[in-house]
Amino acid sequence: MDTTLSVLEMQQLYNRSKPVVWVVRIKHMVEEELVETFGTAFSVSRDGLLLTTAHFFPKTLYGLDVRRLDEPNFQSANVVYEKPKWDVLLLQVIDMNDCQYVGLNSSDSLSVGQTLLHIGHPNNFVGSFLTGKIAFECKGNIEIPTTNLTCKSYTPTALETTPEYRIMGDIWNRHVFVDPRSFTYEKNLHPFVPVIQMYGFICGEGCSGGPVFNFRGEVVGMVAMSANGYEIAIHVAILRETVRLFREQHSDDEDGKRKAIPDPKFQAGDSKKFKAHQADRKERKR
Repeated sequence: MDTTLSVLEMQQLYNRSKPVVWVVRIKHMVEEELVETFGTAFSVSRDGLLLTTAHFFPKTLYGLDVRRLDEPNFQSANVVYEKPKWDVLLLQVIDMNDCQYVGLNSSDSLSVGQTLLHIGHPNNFVGSFLTGKIAFECKGNIEIPTTNLTCKSYTPTALETTPEYRIMGDIWNRHVFVDPRSFTYEKNLHPFVPVIQMYGFICGEGCSGGPVFNFRGEVVGMVAMSANGYEIAIHVAILRETVRLFREQHSDDEDGKRKAIPDPKFQAGDSKKFKAHQADRKERKR
C-alpha cells in the first residue's frame, strides 16, 4: 500500500539510494566528431555489476568509464552483456569487490497512483531526485518475451482488449513507423517487453538507465524513454531476468570474483586510426 513519506524520510531514502547510482560516460563518433555522452546506471551486485539501457550505447566506443554518484573519480568498466530487444545492458566495473548495490523488487504488481522515485541526471542536473506516479496498473503475471517479434511489424491490440500491463508495442508499433528510415533502434525492440507508464517525472537526456524505486528503496523499473507526455520504464521482471541470464552464462573465476570480460559485440575504437583520421581532417580544413 502506498503511503506518504515526510521530507526527512525522503532525504533518508535519497541518502541510502545515492551510493548505488552511477554516472556513465562514453566517447563515440558522431558525424566524424568525437563526443562525450552521459547516462545513468545502478549497481545490482557487490562486484560492480551495473544495469543500464542498451540504446544509449553505440557499437563502437572510444571510451567508457563510470563513477558512483557520491564519489568524484571515474573508473573503468566493460560492457559484459546486452539484450538489445529488451533495451537492457550490463556493465562490469573493473576490479570492484565492495560495491554497494540495490535489490530488485520480487513482486511484479504495481498499482495506479502508486508513488515512485527516481535518481538520474536530466540534462546535466546530476543526482536529481524525482517523484512520479503510476498511470496504468500492472496486475502481475508478467510474461518474459522469448520470440523473435519486433515492434516494426506489431499491430497493437490494447484498444480491443484492455491489457493487464503495458508493453513496448503500445508505444512502438507498425502504425508509428510511417517513415522507414526513422526509429531504427525502436523498430527492433520486442513488442511484448513489459513497461511502466508513469507521470509526474520530468526526465531529460541523461536519465536513461536510471533506477525507479518504491518507498522501500527497491527497484521496480529502469527509466528508458518518454512517450506521449509520459515517462516509460522497463519493468523489473525484465531486469531480474537479464541478471539471471547473465549469471547463468558467466561463471566466477577461481577467486570467486566475476571477470569483466568485454562483450565482443561492442568494439573499442582504434585510437591510432582515430588520431590519424583527426589529423587528416585538420589538414583538409587548412
